[in-house]
Amino acid sequence: MNLKQDQQLQKQCKAWARAECGNYVSGRCVEEDRDCHLINPRYPTIQEGAIDCDWFIHAVLPTFEALQEDIDILTHMPIEEYEDGLPKRACVKCGVMFQPTSNRQENCPVCQEKQNRAMARERKRKQRQKKA
Repeated sequence: MNLKQDQQLQKQCKAWARAECGNYVSGRCVEEDRDCHLINPRYPTIQEGAIDCDWFIHAVLPTFEALQEDIDILTHMPIEEYEDGLPKRACVKCGVMFQPTSNRQENCPVCQEKQNRAMARERKRKQRQKKA
């Protein structure tokens, strides 16, 4: 399953939560008194744990069998891994899947290089302004 299909499933889950969840009122979770946390933005795919609301998984999702089957199939698929065992992630900036070198890495190497150059350019600009 590709990233686009995963995002469509996430959209369906959000729509189903708006329609059927008893705890969902105007974008907020009544039970936890905060914004609805159905989709965890730290995880790009359902397979990696993007669906974060236990109430939705145990009480709301079983009422929509087709969606539950798709999610069950997806969550029981093995996560694609490389030789070091870390799962692939989607780049925050461009969305391409990449192999992280640490648990905090958010950008693919190409976007990270662009970001590093932009930060260095800004740092040098400020440094030169101080001298002048």
